[in-house]
Amino acid sequence: MALVRRFSREPADVEAVERWAAAVADLHAGGIVVRWGRETALARGPVPEGEFEVVEDGLKFGVDVHRGSNVGLFADARPLRRLVRSLAPGRRVLNLFSYTSAFGVHAAAGGARSVTNVDLVPSALERGAANFERNGLPTDSRTHVRSDAFEFLKRAAARGETWDVVVVDPPPVPTVGRGRKRGGRRGRFDPRKDWPTLARGAAAVCPGGALVLLSAARGEDGFENPVAEALEDRDVRRVARGEDFPGPSDQGLRALVAVACT
Repeated sequence: MALVRRFSREPADVEAVERWAAAVADLHAGGIVVRWGRETALARGPVPEGEFEVVEDGLKFGVDVHRGSNVGLFADARPLRRLVRSLAPGRRVLNLFSYTSAFGVHAAAGGARSVTNVDLVPSALERGAANFERNGLPTDSRTHVRSDAFEFLKRAAARGETWDVVVVDPPPVPTVGRGRKRGGRRGRFDPRKDWPTLARGAAAVCPGGALVLLSAARGEDGFENPVAEALEDRDVRRVARGEDFPGPSDQGLRALVAVACT
């Protein structure tokens, strides 16, 4: 089946929805779903209800094309998942803001010595664990950890725990989080304010390894600039996104890879 997404808070444009569906139908004979914002604007042909499996590079993932704004697998991050898989053999991998653990699945399948997926949302961890099970990948008590990423990094640094590869893929827009009445920052993230702290925290638990940092925050001030400033002692390079997702260089998903300078 084919999924067409339009990220917008405006009401669905019926004519645009029909045009997109017709254009996709010329290329694809299966079911078609057009999502507008968080709503399903059109579903035509054989479209599964609930979660079903898709295959990416030989790995299985559960997706739900009718679920919220995120179906379970971000297509624009596919090249980055392949990158993480190539970095994984024999290494300890930490996957922060793990969502459905797609990066973790690729890392484990690529031969990582261990993989730790961290997310604050229980349902995301459950979906991530299901993806590991789908692929017959081994797990233990450290594979899926419920925690705020900042708190996790702070505790790990205090214990002197380190990883060889750290993947950081936070929300691209500010989140309210939890625990604000108690003065905590649990679950809160603002790209323009918090990337420096997050990047430095990730670097502290990955002293000689590679950081893979991703963001779809608008503008370089929401991602590239604060990361480069925070990691000035590292070699930071930008990774080109896949040709399937063209567009302005400071918009959409972008990635930086930072390695320790020697």
